Amino acid sequence: MPPEVTPDVQLTEQLAQLSLRLSNARDTLAAHMDSIAYGRQVPVEAPLLLCQICSAWRRVALVTPGLWCSLAWKALLDSWLGRSGKSPISLSIAGSRNTAYQYFNDHIAKLFLQHSDRWRCLRLDDVPPTSRVRLLNTYMPLLETLEISGGGMSIFSADAPRLRKFCVLDADTDPASIHLPWERLASFRASAHIFKLDKCFTLLAKCRNLTRCTVQLSAASWNQTLVPLRMARLRTLTLVGAFGESDAGAAFFANIELPALDTLVLIDNVRPGSEFALGPHSAFGALARKSNLRSLRLVGGKALDSGLFDAVVAIPSLREVVVTISGSNVSKRLPRPVQEALDMRK
Repeated sequence: MPPEVTPDVQLTEQLAQLSLRLSNARDTLAAHMDSIAYGRQVPVEAPLLLCQICSAWRRVALVTPGLWCSLAWKALLDSWLGRSGKSPISLSIAGSRNTAYQYFNDHIAKLFLQHSDRWRCLRLDDVPPTSRVRLLNTYMPLLETLEISGGGMSIFSADAPRLRKFCVLDADTDPASIHLPWERLASFRASAHIFKLDKCFTLLAKCRNLTRCTVQLSAASWNQTLVPLRMARLRTLTLVGAFGESDAGAAFFANIELPALDTLVLIDNVRPGSEFALGPHSAFGALARKSNLRSLRLVGGKALDSGLFDAVVAIPSLREVVVTISGSNVSKRLPRPVQEALDMRK
């Protein structure tokens, strides 16, 4: 307004009134925003509190969907992690390749990274590569167990000095594509990924200090030369595959020494009902006689009575034999001569 023009008194009063109303509206909005922020926490706690009053209130809460339609995940995680203090923690994160959830995944990763110095067990199942790399590219001084799906990553000894157990969760992840302190591992499990026999031996040669191992072998027969392997500390071995005379399982037994082996589990998922080659002159028999095998468990295949009895006789250290029907936890009754031979050793 030009200076020579006198302000309109009525307009000035209206402007003052509007300014006052705007100020009051801002105060009211701020108060409502505080109430809304507080109200967001109520749905998270309310159903849990109602469930703890009595059985009648619990029934009401469980059948009232509106009580369960809000979840302040960040506040819950912050509270949960904060209450754990300095104690070691175990985390299991199941992600999604859907890019719509990338924002959520990134925030989860950032939140958990603040506590990486307390991770003891970490499971990353189908976590997107960017989040997975971000989570593992940090110092994890207490980490003992790692379970993952997805390869192409590196974890160095200095970053995870206590790592002893490693598990591959899916069939697509090739453990050979993962850089780990393999020589420090005591337990390795990859029951879903199918190994060619030479690739399996190459990997096991890196982790000779294993005491427990689970691997799945390719069903293809194997007639190529392998570099013999000795694993002096392995006590429990689970093999998934086929175990006939010409299968990869027989070649596995023929080229490995396991002097400390105590428990052997053979799972035939290729030809359920086919015969296990267990005779004293088989590759399995030769391996078992050089070990300290005490427990033999057979799943899925067929163990002939005569072959099973010959195996028990040929392995003096054997104390237990369990034969399980494929696809169930039902154990078959052992043939009487086999059971009697085992009973005599107790």
